[in-house]
Amino acid sequence: MNRDEILDMIAAGRYADVYVATEKALASENPSERAAAYYLRGRVAWKEGHHADAITCYESAVALDPHSDAAVALEQAREIMSFYNKDLYNP
Repeated sequence: MNRDEILDMIAAGRYADVYVATEKALASENPSERAAAYYLRGRVAWKEGHHADAITCYESAVALDPHSDAAVALEQAREIMSFYNKDLYNP
């Protein structure tokens, strides 16, 4: 799995290709490889609007590697999902 190639796929909107490219890494015994694959899948899920799936992927990545990029992404995703502006719901 080449991270830069996968990031290019994400930037190009080739989300299905990302799932295929990360499949091998998810079967790996190397926790950091699996964590990176979960993080990248989480990015795709977030871009597709599947926020709960993205958070699940980020949580899986953090469980495997607490210092991965997924830790920051998970924190940001949780902050976004917990945002509530009562004025938007009660005009």
